[in-house]
Amino acid sequence: MRSRWMWLCFCGLVAAGCGRETQGGLCADAAAHAQACFPDQTIDPGAPCDEAAARTVLALSCEELAAGVDKADNPLCTPWTWWLCGSGSSGRRVEVAVEACLGEYCQGVTGLSCARVKLEDSSGHKVAEAYSNENGRVTFDGLERGTYVVKVLTREGDVATMETSEYSHATGPASQEAKLESGDDEVWAYINLVAGSDRAVQACSGLEVAFTAVGPNDEVLDREQAERNWIIKLTKSTTPDQVIDYNRPMYFYDENGGQNRSVFRYLRVGTFALTFVRVELPSSLELRNVTFDEYERYVRLYGTGDTVKKSVTVHEADLPDDISLDVRITDPLAP
Repeated sequence: MRSRWMWLCFCGLVAAGCGRETQGGLCADAAAHAQACFPDQTIDPGAPCDEAAARTVLALSCEELAAGVDKADNPLCTPWTWWLCGSGSSGRRVEVAVEACLGEYCQGVTGLSCARVKLEDSSGHKVAEAYSNENGRVTFDGLERGTYVVKVLTREGDVATMETSEYSHATGPASQEAKLESGDDEVWAYINLVAGSDRAVQACSGLEVAFTAVGPNDEVLDREQAERNWIIKLTKSTTPDQVIDYNRPMYFYDENGGQNRSVFRYLRVGTFALTFVRVELPSSLELRNVTFDEYERYVRLYGTGDTVKKSVTVHEADLPDDISLDVRITDPLAP
């Protein structure tokens, strides 16, 4: 999985050595778009920026910018950070760990992904908002010294409930103060939500794809070979050129002959496109722990040009449960 916003923020921090730094025109247009989306932020339209970052910002809606990306497995820096970093931001940050209690008396905790986290200043004004990544972490960067309040919200926008004492098991609003005082460049806020909070808090679903490749007479083809013959590309329908993730139809053996399945995690509400890419991989190529970049290279080098597209929508009512999609595709290269 790829964390594009981490790359954009990194470009903002070291603009001279990352990507192509430019000024005016493209940067000004992207700055104006970001400013319209986030009127409470101050964005310098004349500041230099990275061209690739500017194009990405222009391609996204205000809703997508606010979310960071359409998945939650990302560092969740705000989309204007690459301007702030380039114009003298302090770089101070508040790190947030969102965890859900296990058991009625919180015998343990686990990181909670896709939780909506809001950062407010001491006057109660929103400074930033982001969603926790797969480990339940959120980073709010580029902050000035001062007192902030971290809140975890339900999908309805209410403040969630957390354990406020590890001794008495008392509960209260999921809110914690975070002070960036003199000498502090980083402070942590730990939010331990009460057991079962994921049902009300998590704002994403998983997608499980059951895949079957068939021949010209609708006969089921070898499932082990199907794992090597197809790569699945996931994109948002509104931004088809920005790949969210890759996967392949993994083969799982069972007494009925096995099945091919792919799982995509941390999908927000919206419509997504699945592109099934036919590839011819060399038999010597190992397919273990394949990275995002490796999948991109395989598609580019070994793709046959044959693709099949399917659409799937994650609805608010689906959250936070996984959704399923059955796909049956005729292999264009089957004999």
